[in-house]
Amino acid sequence: AHYVRDVGVAGSNPVCPTQGSKKRTFFMFYVYIIESVTTSKWYYGFTERRPDQRLIEHNGNHQHFAANKGPWKLIFVRAFENKKDALSFEKKSKSFRNKQFIASEFSEYFLNL
Repeated sequence: AHYVRDVGVAGSNPVCPTQGSKKRTFFMFYVYIIESVTTSKWYYGFTERRPDQRLIEHNGNHQHFAANKGPWKLIFVRAFENKKDALSFEKKSKSFRNKQFIASEFSEYFLNL
């Protein structure tokens, strides 16, 4: 079950859309960061599902890297409409290896906890 966003397609007057108005559905792709409550380490991930659902799986110790290193909290979510862009951003964010830089450059994607 993917988290989807519906976008209405209307004519030039959105109050009275052109007949035959269609809806397009976008599948969303997410890059997320979870932080270990015990060690403060970050785990960067990509998912096509909702990041809060992935957090439940990470906290269930089902993942190799994240297993037995939690509990984890979700601290960052960035949504993409394109899988290639999401995977590229995930790879790029892992290469930074600097929490302060990521926090300042991408502050709008950090969750206010």
